[in-house]
Amino acid sequence: MMQELTARASGNCPVPGERHVARVIEARGGNALCVELGYTVLPVTAHLESVGHIRVGDRVLIDLLEEGVIVSGRLRMTAPSD
Repeated sequence: MMQELTARASGNCPVPGERHVARVIEARGGNALCVELGYTVLPVTAHLESVGHIRVGDRVLIDLLEEGVIVSGRLRMTAPSD
C-alpha cells in the first residue's frame, strides 16, 4: 500500500480508463489481492466472473476504473506449435 501511495504522490500511477497487463504478487482462494504494474503495487477491487483460478506470479489483464483495479482475464502461455 505504501508503494501505491508513493506512486500516486510522484505522479507515476496509472490513469483510470486504461487497460494493462500486470503480475499477481498476492493471491488467496484463487483470487488476486494485489498486482504489480511496473514498480507500482495496486490492490485488486474485483474480478470478472469468467476469470479462472489465479496464483502468485500469474500475468493478468487489468482494467483501471474509478472504483479500482478489476481483473478481467488471466494470460496463459501458448503451446509451441509442432
